[in-house]
Amino acid sequence: MNKLLIIFTVATVFMLKAISVSAQNYSAFQGDILVLGTANTRSWSLQTETIDCKATIDVAKGKMEISALSLLIKVEDLKGHNVWMNTYAYKALKAYPFGDIIYKGVYFTESPEGENSFVIKIEGNLTIAGVTRITPVLVKAYVGEKGNIICSGSTPIKMSDFKVQLPPSEKRRMEVGDEVILSFSIELQPMVPPSPLN
Repeated sequence: MNKLLIIFTVATVFMLKAISVSAQNYSAFQGDILVLGTANTRSWSLQTETIDCKATIDVAKGKMEISALSLLIKVEDLKGHNVWMNTYAYKALKAYPFGDIIYKGVYFTESPEGENSFVIKIEGNLTIAGVTRITPVLVKAYVGEKGNIICSGSTPIKMSDFKVQLPPSEKRRMEVGDEVILSFSIELQPMVPPSPLN
């Protein structure tokens, strides 16, 4: 009985090691985040290419499995063509004291869609202006020849869910639509482990 227990324990350890080795850590190599909304019946946009995105992904034999994903955007990295609108946006998003927009994936459902292509349904926690809400995101992912993963998608967000609104004094000047569309395209590359010290 003890021998069987030892054999089972050893086999389990080897299986866990195999799983941990096959999963790869990724970080954003390049990307683009675009936020689209309306104000006074006109469209506005904020955009940034400064993205902190990390993920742990296992890609093998036509399958993809994500075990962790996080995305961080600095509010004041989001910029539009209108400096005046940028200032209004930072106030509404409470850039101080909540300077970061954060998304952390919790549940992942990955489905293959053609060769090296996948559709990923993510349920995650989105934090804007210090308020966190569960937010679903649909992602299309493509694995390139060099192992980089290109992810793209968009999701609607209601600003009222995050208590994002202009100060009362500004509301008299501007009527802002509650729903915005957040679109993204991010290329993830495998993270190279640090070299051991000699």
